[in-house]
Amino acid sequence: MLLNYFKIAFRNLLRHKAFSFINIFGLALGMSACLLILQYVSFELSYDQFHQNKSHIYRVRNDKYKNGEAIQRGVVSYPVVSVAMKKDYPEILDYVRIAPWIADHTILKYGDKAYREKGLLFAEPAFFRWFSFPMLRGNAATALASPQSIVLSESKAREIFGEEDPMGKIITFEVNKPFTVTGIFKDVPPNSHIQFTMLVSYSTLVNWMEGYGNSWTFDEEVYAYLLLAPGTDVAKLHAKLADFSKRYYQGSKVSGTDEVFILQPLTDIHLHSHLQYELGQNGNASATWGLLAVAMLIMVIAWANYINLSTARYTERAKEIGVRKIVGATRNQLLTQFMVESLLVSLVSFFIAIVLFQWLNPFFLRQLNLPHLALPSSRFFGLASWVSVLALFIAGAIVSGIYPALILPSFKLVSILKGKLSTPFLAVSFRKILVVYQFVITIILLAFTWVVYQQVNFMTKQDLGVNIDGTLVVWGPMGLEYNDTFEQRMLSFEEEVRKLPQVKEISNSRNVPGDQLGKTPSVKLKGSQDNYTLASTWVGRGFFDLYGMRVLAGRGFSVKRPNLKIVILNQSAVKLLGFQQVEEAIGKKLQFDGQEAEIVGVVSDHHQQSLHTLVEPIMYRNGTGQDGYFSIKVSDENRQEAIAQVNSLYKDFFKGASFQYFFLEEYFDQQYRTEHLLVPVIWAFSFFAIFISCLGLWGLVLHAFAIRTKEIGIRKILGASSNQLVALLSKDFLQLVLIAFVIATPIGWYITHRWLQDFAYRIETGWWVFVLAGATALLIALLTVSLQAVKAALANPVESLRTE
Repeated sequence: MLLNYFKIAFRNLLRHKAFSFINIFGLALGMSACLLILQYVSFELSYDQFHQNKSHIYRVRNDKYKNGEAIQRGVVSYPVVSVAMKKDYPEILDYVRIAPWIADHTILKYGDKAYREKGLLFAEPAFFRWFSFPMLRGNAATALASPQSIVLSESKAREIFGEEDPMGKIITFEVNKPFTVTGIFKDVPPNSHIQFTMLVSYSTLVNWMEGYGNSWTFDEEVYAYLLLAPGTDVAKLHAKLADFSKRYYQGSKVSGTDEVFILQPLTDIHLHSHLQYELGQNGNASATWGLLAVAMLIMVIAWANYINLSTARYTERAKEIGVRKIVGATRNQLLTQFMVESLLVSLVSFFIAIVLFQWLNPFFLRQLNLPHLALPSSRFFGLASWVSVLALFIAGAIVSGIYPALILPSFKLVSILKGKLSTPFLAVSFRKILVVYQFVITIILLAFTWVVYQQVNFMTKQDLGVNIDGTLVVWGPMGLEYNDTFEQRMLSFEEEVRKLPQVKEISNSRNVPGDQLGKTPSVKLKGSQDNYTLASTWVGRGFFDLYGMRVLAGRGFSVKRPNLKIVILNQSAVKLLGFQQVEEAIGKKLQFDGQEAEIVGVVSDHHQQSLHTLVEPIMYRNGTGQDGYFSIKVSDENRQEAIAQVNSLYKDFFKGASFQYFFLEEYFDQQYRTEHLLVPVIWAFSFFAIFISCLGLWGLVLHAFAIRTKEIGIRKILGASSNQLVALLSKDFLQLVLIAFVIATPIGWYITHRWLQDFAYRIETGWWVFVLAGATALLIALLTVSLQAVKAALANPVESLRTE
């Protein structure tokens, strides 16, 4: 019996090829889009889920406020904060501190080979007990227990040692100090917010700089993770931290601000944390959930097409239903028949969707820069995911098949035999609701896509307060012995580069725009007891001119030799210190790190990092060093020639150092990676949604015009023009699009407004965005309807009447 149902369903599909194509192809497109999105969403949601203690690990976040205004929203805290929290609160079982090396990169040496590395962190011994990063060699409990210990990732060990056994081998780090390899761990999976290739024992850092062990104010560059006892009421513990802040951080006595400590769940960090000093580039919860919503909406649009087209063809199926009832078919048998048809359409669509998915997936993953997801063994979208997706699609097929299956068999046999079958009001109303729904989603997607594009364009085109165009950045010559002649070589190199015809200016600095800056705590004005924490870096002469930063008062650094007795502040730092006018700060003395320096200048604020973060109060010190960068302004012409010439000079002055460079525009723009990926992806899936909606609209138009063939012929014979007929046939559908616009506008405004809240600096959503989206949807619908309306209006009326 079941086989017979499938045979009849298959014949019906072949008999009505146009409608079958629209249903199957529309569903297949929707399913393939859904699969692509689900793959990405499942990966984003999997971040840090592999840790066994994931539900008990929290990171300490440290925000700062001055007179109620946010100065910092960051994820680093003082070294002793986690130690004191464990002592004060029994709910905290243990803590682990992680610290990055003060430089963005470092040099490792083994034998005669040197390796420039960026993925190095210092961590306490409990790190491998807490976090589920498997150790392949060595003891997880003791690998980071002793100073001068280092553990390497499997791939990094292979890169450095090849086939040698790395355990117990000595490598030198940064300042020619020996480190012993005490462990090898499995490469960190891509769905970890903590990314590293090497870990050095935290006790090493304490030995080098004692403040990292017991200081309440030392450089605020420690990431503190707490392990809470099972059953801890996190809300109550969090409430206690206000008292903790008042007890240990009394405003101006430490940092000049009100310190606020917040606990972040480990599994929330990747998607819900876009703060200063993040360990890496985090994802975007709004984008992830938004894409998941788009996937579901596209599927519902596709299923809505099926429902619409199935119920629209009720008059064509009426005679079939009547004959089946006459020969004894029961209502349940008719219901089963239509459900089988729905299931068959979904299954055929699903297999076509898999083919489309396999074809489109490489392009999709390349766009998102997620090649690891393409692996067949990927745990992020494995067998269980495929089974779940198939079950979801079958469930959708059943749900979408229920309505036509209930409507079609409900016709009365007497009405069918008398030929007086009228359109059920409920069926017509439901079809209109589905058309309105489809275009509501289409208009919202169009508006949201345009807002995302505007925001990304705003961020990339916004005046940063610093000119990064045409800046070639060359890494400093790390790893070389720093002797009496080194500083002179640095200055001589700058002078020779400045003579090159393609070079406009050169300067040396510890950081460049786009970097996270270090911090200097306990900064105070001479004669005052108030302490402040300032972001800080060192820069050489010409730095502010090179980057187009305006000197608002005083002067910049002009001498060749570094002068550690002078500093320059930005506007935010001057404001934090309590000066009303920038000129008031000139000549004042600052005390920090056991020394005193005069404020000789004030420069304009600029965005050191992306517009996700706030502008920081910054102190610029006058210095030079091999652990920074050379910033070189080059002309647009012959850039490759300029790079080659700089490379030649670099090798002459710094023999043995590796020449590495990048262009600052590209480096800075990497901070907007998520947004740049989001725009084309949303455009693509918006097109999917629009195309599927138009497929369904086209099918409804075909059916509507087919049953109005006689009416069109009579109207034409009575003198109706083609334009009048096109307007008559189009208005009903276009009215539905206008209704969709009215509904979509407030919903779209709310969605875009919420998404924009993730940015510290953002655009205002204009009403015209939704008008543009509505007009675009109306135009697309008009083209879809009008093409078929013109065809029907131009048809020979004699032919249409002859069919009666």
